[in-house]
Amino acid sequence: MKEAHRGDRIRVNYNATFPRHEFPANDKKRSVEFTVGSHEVILGIEDAVVGMKEGEAREVILPSEKAFGPRKKELTVKVQKSNLPADFKPETGKKVRLTNGKEDEDKKFTISSIDNDTITLDANHPLAGLDLKFRLELEQVH
Repeated sequence: MKEAHRGDRIRVNYNATFPRHEFPANDKKRSVEFTVGSHEVILGIEDAVVGMKEGEAREVILPSEKAFGPRKKELTVKVQKSNLPADFKPETGKKVRLTNGKEDEDKKFTISSIDNDTITLDANHPLAGLDLKFRLELEQVH
């Protein structure tokens, strides 16, 4: 059986859960193919597969720093409702895109809270700040 090394193209089956958080477990098995060390997947997955043999399975808990990073307060902003278009109906969890007119500078946000006068927009990845538990199975080393 082949062993995974940096630079190898591999296929991994995985599923993820979120220990110590209120998010539901993802019991759906998924598959991803990537080159180890190419930054196509989160760092913790790349590190975890190095040295695995085809057919081998392992569970790893990735701290947020090796997953989607820490939550960053500077990626949240409060916006006055009075500055929004009159027909805009904010809803917590709704995804919005803000632009300054240049397509490559669009920013994606999630409405994280709403109060009487403001809405809070959050550009953090939804899993930022969370430790993640993965079950990995190395299916193939190409």
